[in-house]
Amino acid sequence: MDARMDAIRLKQILGHPLSERELMCLQIEQNGFGCGPCSTGRAGEPPVGQNR
Repeated sequence: MDARMDAIRLKQILGHPLSERELMCLQIEQNGFGCGPCSTGRAGEPPVGQNR
């Protein structure tokens, strides 16, 4: 999960647009919680078995 959050932060720093899920993950992390959606699947994609 840490590597995924690092990738989202790097994407933000480089000025690339973030998906809604990536933005949600950043907000959850800033509030001191782990991001559940980031623990499965790739950032920006729904967890396995879920549709967008």
